[in-house]
Amino acid sequence: MDVIELQVKLKGILKKLLPDQKVPLALVDFPNYLNVGDNAIWLGEIDLLKELGFEINYICTVSSYNKAQLKKALQKNGVILLQGGGNFGDLWMRHENLRRNVIQDFPDHQIIQLPQSIHYANQTELDLSTEILNNHPNLTLLARDLKSFAFAKENFKSSSFLCPDMAFGIKLVSKSTSPPKYDILWLIRGDKETKNNAFQLQVEDRNEAVSDWSSGYHSQLDTFCSVLFRLVKKFPSSHTFTHALLLRAATRAARMRMNYGVELLSQSKSVVTDRLHGHIICFLLGIPHIAMDNSYGKVSGFIKTWGTGDEKFSHFASDGKEARRLSEKLVGNF
Repeated sequence: MDVIELQVKLKGILKKLLPDQKVPLALVDFPNYLNVGDNAIWLGEIDLLKELGFEINYICTVSSYNKAQLKKALQKNGVILLQGGGNFGDLWMRHENLRRNVIQDFPDHQIIQLPQSIHYANQTELDLSTEILNNHPNLTLLARDLKSFAFAKENFKSSSFLCPDMAFGIKLVSKSTSPPKYDILWLIRGDKETKNNAFQLQVEDRNEAVSDWSSGYHSQLDTFCSVLFRLVKKFPSSHTFTHALLLRAATRAARMRMNYGVELLSQSKSVVTDRLHGHIICFLLGIPHIAMDNSYGKVSGFIKTWGTGDEKFSHFASDGKEARRLSEKLVGNF
């Protein structure tokens, strides 16, 4: 599928699932940290919901969630949207626990889990999540790859749909006009999802760079957002007065982080990455790139599901050696 087809797919699913525009919405789990991919997802969610005519009455981070605040914002018929991404499972337990808490706290409200990759390594954690999710009468799960979709259908009683990543909902994104500095940028994970931590990148004598999303970025707006979320958590009654400011500040911070990621990827003639949104943003911008897998196959699963490895400027490599060979070929064609 191309970008337009993926956007049409996203809109169709949201229109099908969401009631009329007057219903209050909550968007839970704002990524108040420098993961460009998670912030791209947030921007896609915000842009699509705005285009469809919906307003968001409540947002929170993984650490600022407040049941009473959310209940007041939802009124009687509000809908809860859980942030999309790749934290559904037991690798990132803070987000999994937030998902569990919200689902348990609001059995009488419609809840939609926006598109996620799903992965559990621990049967005990899976059993606990299954029990909690299966007790909710109006929960919908959106999976962003076929493997996750099959897993959801097998383990959870809720309605499940296959859905593209929400980052494809972003309206305004364009490649930097500055000339590339490097032949190859290696955007390689530095966390527990990497399978390339033993991969030795020989870049010393080459016109190449190695980075990850969290390298070298922080803005004053990031600090302001953190302070504002802490303030709202400490003084719950302030949410009514600060929500509009909080939503604007959080979305602006997300856009600045996204812009940082775009600038980083635009610095090179080609990109090699094991980050799913390294691939997705390159796909959106038309940046020649090579994708590699994370620890549990999230990247390859997404590419196979949606056909975003088109072999014109997007390729998949099984390891670093193949990635270098393919990227050098792309640089030669630049």
